[in-house]
This record gives sequence, C-alpha cells and structure tokens, in this order.
Amino acid sequence: MGTAKSHRSQALEAMQRNKRMARTLGCLVASMTLGAALLDWFQPKRLPAATTRTELMSIVNRDTPRATWRSIQLDSQTPGTKGIVSHFIISRDGLAYPTSRWQTQQPAGDEGTVRIHLLAADNSNQVTREQWEKANDLVRALQRECSIPSDQVHYDALAVPVISDPAPTQAPTSPTQSPRR
Repeated sequence: MGTAKSHRSQALEAMQRNKRMARTLGCLVASMTLGAALLDWFQPKRLPAATTRTELMSIVNRDTPRATWRSIQLDSQTPGTKGIVSHFIISRDGLAYPTSRWQTQQPAGDEGTVRIHLLAADNSNQVTREQWEKANDLVRALQRECSIPSDQVHYDALAVPVISDPAPTQAPTSPTQSPRR
C-alpha cells in the first residue's frame, strides 16, 4: 500500500511541475509578444520618400541651373553593391530617394548626366513595375525642370516589366526606344 501512495504523490508532483512550466512558458510568450508590440510602436518611422508628383517635384530642385544637366542615365543595381554613385535611388517598392549628390548638385560620373539607380533583385537587372512607373515619373519631372530632351534619356541594360501606356509621354516607355548614343 505504501508504494501506491508514493506513486500517486509522484504523479501529483509531476502534474504540479507541468502546470508551473505551462504557466511560466505562457508568461514568457505573453511578455515577448507585448515587448515586440511595444518596440514596434516606438520604432522610428522610415525616411520620407517621394511618392507623389508633388513630392517628386520637390526633389527636383527648381534652383538647379537648366544647363547643368543634359542627359539622364537609368541603371539597375543589386542591393549592397559598394560604390554606387547616383543622384537618385528607386527602391523595389517604387520609392524614390534623392542622394546627397543630387542635393548638393555634384556630378555622379559623366558631367551633366543625372544618374538614377533602380535597386534590382540579387544577380539580375530586373526591376519591378512600381520602380519602372516611379522612374518614368521622375524622368518626366527632370526633363521638364532641366530641359532634357527625350533622346538624351538612356535605359541601357534594364530588364523592365511590360507596361501598356495608353498615352504617349515625353520619356520612352521601354529601353528599346532610346538607344544610347
């Protein structure tokens, strides 16, 4: 009879340990979830990026001498590439960011060329539809503000998505329409 009692007491102790462990793990999960939610709420907001026509116009500096910029070059760059020298970067989700070179009106490579880099997927030159649309908006704004003719817009080795364009625009809608000279 003594062994049956000790067996029951051992089973009872094991159940109590399991309950304590379940409560401890539940508290741990709850505190981690609450902590993550709190950190997400306090996280600083992203840098503002140009998303509308008005914002694009604000990054195209109206004080820029029109004769300074004579052409536009669009290239793809893979994320993390060292030594990217450009005036604008367009992220995969279609947000345009002016670089310090544009803000200070410094050349980025060839004199008189506005360089726009579209971030591509790793080991590719494929850009997203959002990037391509933002690039076309930015190119048109630059052409208008800096008096850059359409034949001076160069899309060398970009793999662009097919986008139907119901109305003709100033900027070419595919790389084959504007070969580099």
